[in-house]
Amino acid sequence: MSRGSPQATNAGRVGIHIRAQCRSFPVSALGTSSATPHSCFSLLCHTSASTPICQCAHAIMSTLPPDLLLLVFEQLTSTPRTLVQCTLCCKHWHAHARAVLYRHVVLRSSTVSTFVKRVKISFDTDSEIHSLTVRLEDIHHAADEDIVIAAEKASQPTQQLWLSLRLLASRLQCMTKMHTLSVSRPKKESGLPGFWILASVLQDFLTNLPQTCINLELDMNSLRPDTHICPTIRTILPQLEHLRLRLPFLCPDICGGDHQHAHDGHVVEPSHPISAPLLKQCIVNTVLPSPKASVSRRCCDPKRRLPAWPSLTTHFLALLDAGKAPRLKKLWVISRRLNEPIDYGSYIAYVRHDVLTKTSTSLPVRRIGGLGKDIWLMRLAGGASGDVVAPLRGLSEASEEYAWQDATHGARLPSKVMKRSGLCVQPLVTPAEDFRRGSKVSCMLWRNEEMTGMQLLEPNRGDLMEEPAVSELTPEGWVREVGGGLLESHV
Repeated sequence: MSRGSPQATNAGRVGIHIRAQCRSFPVSALGTSSATPHSCFSLLCHTSASTPICQCAHAIMSTLPPDLLLLVFEQLTSTPRTLVQCTLCCKHWHAHARAVLYRHVVLRSSTVSTFVKRVKISFDTDSEIHSLTVRLEDIHHAADEDIVIAAEKASQPTQQLWLSLRLLASRLQCMTKMHTLSVSRPKKESGLPGFWILASVLQDFLTNLPQTCINLELDMNSLRPDTHICPTIRTILPQLEHLRLRLPFLCPDICGGDHQHAHDGHVVEPSHPISAPLLKQCIVNTVLPSPKASVSRRCCDPKRRLPAWPSLTTHFLALLDAGKAPRLKKLWVISRRLNEPIDYGSYIAYVRHDVLTKTSTSLPVRRIGGLGKDIWLMRLAGGASGDVVAPLRGLSEASEEYAWQDATHGARLPSKVMKRSGLCVQPLVTPAEDFRRGSKVSCMLWRNEEMTGMQLLEPNRGDLMEEPAVSELTPEGWVREVGGGLLESHV
């Protein structure tokens, strides 16, 4: 139903009529000085049906056709508790409110067990799920638990989480309308013992994935070194349209099997690329939590020291050249280049390897606002107009050109699917112009460019297998100080 359609117009009029009817009653009946859609629904769900206001509102709502009733419930997607109340209100509301309530399910470490216990296995319920987002925050070990044992065998709460995740994975086959699955660990607390995710748990999710699921995101940084789920990902690649991966261990088994290796672990020859006839977008980000931390390593490397991006890029290129992915519009591998420690104008860079154009682009990155602050600057294009400011997690989103986005209530979806869903996007990235208007935080690059009146930094481009260096220009007649500032030379 489009927003300008007669049905949408009628739904708006119905909403206005309900609010008008509610406001015609005394304030004491509402318990508030103003009636909003949320307060009206809450009142209907909690107040006795014999009250005049409920009789009026129920009479109006009971005459709405299903399409308009769904449109009204969709205005409550940001308040799941109100939707739960609507499902318990009456039989007429139950099915329609349930369809909206379970359309985009978001679960966290603290709510997975509650969901699998309280939401009973039911085809009617599971089949309403269109997208499932699982965000796994760190779980601390129990107060009476031995830390050493917890670090070796996982803490008791972590083991309970594994069990709940397996139960959830077993229900995926019943989610016959699900088109998107996102499993991620948004942030890792350094030094926290006893928490990680078993590779077999992720494999349970992948092996139970319904055929209707065409969008997949796996973003984890807490897997054991012996993890190797790439062959499992390869088995579901033919059904996917959008794929995003960020895992600590990756190898070419994602897109082709039986690749050969030299004794040093490097790939000698790509072979047997798998067919991915539906794949439109594939992004593999090998930059783990912090640009200065680590990158994804090769699964097949016995010492786990070789970076994953070169072999992945080579095999993706073989897949593309073999014509195995005819619908691909974006195929990127993101790597990281460190700055030169003795060059104060040198920048860390997120390197975007575009397999379709066979080019690479280094996007300069630097922390601003002082140590300890999660504020980062990334230059996406030449000049300050191409600058964005974001927390660390937002840098990946910017480097990937916002391929996947967060909804305000937590769901993760591909950007094109997000537009069709009607959900509100939760922005992680702020244009630098907007940031500077609302903050006193600055950075050395902006000061240097203002002093010299010149553009001193821009993304650097190179061939596909290169990681071009990025450095701030030192103009003639200027010298660079320790720390990166520029001073005009009087020599």
